[in-house]
Amino acid sequence: MNCIPFKAIDTFLVEVSEPILSTSLHEFIFFKLDENAINIEASSRVFVSYLPECQKYFIAHFHATHDDFYIEPQTLKAYFTPTIDGKNRTFLFILEHFFALYSNEELLFFKEIKQKVSCLEITNFIEKTLHITIDNCIELSKHELILLQEEFKNNFENLKKLRLLKNNQYKEIKKFVGVMFCAFLLILGAFLYEQRYVVSLKTEPKEVITYPKKELLSYKLALVMAQINRHTLTLISMDLNNEWLVLSLQHSDKMKLIEFLTVYKCEVKTLQYNEKENLYELSATFKLI
Repeated sequence: MNCIPFKAIDTFLVEVSEPILSTSLHEFIFFKLDENAINIEASSRVFVSYLPECQKYFIAHFHATHDDFYIEPQTLKAYFTPTIDGKNRTFLFILEHFFALYSNEELLFFKEIKQKVSCLEITNFIEKTLHITIDNCIELSKHELILLQEEFKNNFENLKKLRLLKNNQYKEIKKFVGVMFCAFLLILGAFLYEQRYVVSLKTEPKEVITYPKKELLSYKLALVMAQINRHTLTLISMDLNNEWLVLSLQHSDKMKLIEFLTVYKCEVKTLQYNEKENLYELSATFKLI
C-alpha cells in the first residue's frame, strides 16, 4: 500500500457563488486545474470538498499509478475510535508540516505549514478564511503520526474510502473540451470567412483575395474538429506543427475511426485495440494546407 506524501499534492481553493451541479462538477474542476497550470494525466487523482460556510471548493490533485494507495492527511481518520467520537464536530489536526480539518470524521481541508505556528493562530486563520468553527484542536508529534499511520493501514479495508475523481472520468471532460474547442474554432473560422467575403465584395473583379496562412490553418483545424465531433470520437491528444496536425482518437466502434479517415488524406501511425479500456485507438498525421 503506497502513501502519497503531503508534499506531492497540489491544493487550492476556488470561490463560487453557489454549489456546482454534480453534472457539471467534473468540467468545472478540469478548467480550474488548467487555470492553475496543473496537467491532468492518466495517473491523476483529485480530492474535492465543498465548504458551504465560505462557499469555496477545496481541490487537491496528485498522481497515483495504482489503486492501492492513500494520501497522508487521510491517515488522521484513524484518530477517531468508538471512545473518541467526531460526529457533528470539527477537528483541527496540527502536524509539523501541515494541518488538516476533519468534519463529522471526514477529511475536509488541509494546508501546508511553512513556519511554526500555534493552535490559536491556525484556528483564527481558519475561522477568518473559511468561516469554520473549530471544536477540537489536536497537535500531533512525528511519533504519534507514525502510530496513526500504522493503525490506519491495519484498518484500511474497514474505513470509508475517499471519494476521488479518477482519470477515466476525465475522458468525458476531454470530450467536452474537444467539443467546446471545436465550437470556438468554428465560430472563429466563420468570422474570418465573413470578413474575407466582405473584403472581396469591395475589391476589383480580377483581384484575388487569399487567406493568411494562420487564419487558413484555424479554419481547416475547425473543419477537422467538426468531423471529430460528428463521428462522436474522443480526442486524446492533439499536436499542431506548422501545417501538420497529429491526432490521437478513441472510439468503441472501429468503423467510426475508419469513416473519419475516409474524410481526409492522412498518414496512419497506429490503429489498434486497447484491451484494458475496451476501445480502439487511432493515431494519425494530417496535412492541413
